[in-house]
Amino acid sequence: MIRTRPLLHVPLWLLAAMTVAPTGCGQTNDEKEGIGLAEYRLLQGPIQIEGVRKDASGLAFCEITKSLWVVIDSPPVLVEVDLAGRLLRQIELRGFEDIEGIAHVKGNRFALVEERRYELCLIEIGPETKRIDRTAATTIRLEEDGGDNDGLEGVAFDALRQRFFCVKEKKPSRVYEIQKGSEPGKFGRVSHPWEAKEKKDWKLDDLSGLHFDAASGHLLVLSDKSSAVVECTPQGKMIARLSLTKGSAGLDATIPKAEGITMDASGRLYVCSEPNLLYILAKE
Repeated sequence: MIRTRPLLHVPLWLLAAMTVAPTGCGQTNDEKEGIGLAEYRLLQGPIQIEGVRKDASGLAFCEITKSLWVVIDSPPVLVEVDLAGRLLRQIELRGFEDIEGIAHVKGNRFALVEERRYELCLIEIGPETKRIDRTAATTIRLEEDGGDNDGLEGVAFDALRQRFFCVKEKKPSRVYEIQKGSEPGKFGRVSHPWEAKEKKDWKLDDLSGLHFDAASGHLLVLSDKSSAVVECTPQGKMIARLSLTKGSAGLDATIPKAEGITMDASGRLYVCSEPNLLYILAKE
């Protein structure tokens, strides 16, 4: 297990993944425009995700496979589906516990978060992968005293600045930042810069999902209890808010339990909801 203090060692494959910056990302956050969150409307959904009966808890888009990855927390399973929610394959997760979030890093590399353990797990998924054992994962612990059911709910990766973000659901709601260390192959400290103040500003009752948009440099923070998405800077400044309730964003009914959010290369938003629902939103 990799500890957060002192500096954290990471494998060379992850360091290589973290040194590739997206094209055209040299501007500061203040110079960039938002994604136009208020302009998004329902395009399709709710769609029942094939291969998922219940507990759809996290969502990620992979540019390499051009597919969506859905994480199921109990029992821990990864489900790959196409952009219309049709089943492509399932991957067994052995030894993992209460997986709640997933993010694509680069190539075959993905990150998962375990809610009760407060750990970020780095894994590889190849074209023929059918099972992943936790002993093969690199893990980073965000808090020493885990164990509750209000822990980690989402994870996102910023390739430009080589850092991860994770969200804690509540008591208190937090956004963690896991920074790259000052030495090659190491992570720096884990910090949680946003707590109650930002939660009040955003008017979110909990944090249930997370996505980092490389084009704008902004985070999309999802809330199940508030049925909303907030776009903000990595410093916590709110840019826009989108309601996911009935009558908003073209929705005929409120998204029941929004647990995961991601965006594809064309800018479409995908939200997964328990038990097994997928919603696709796009700009008008």
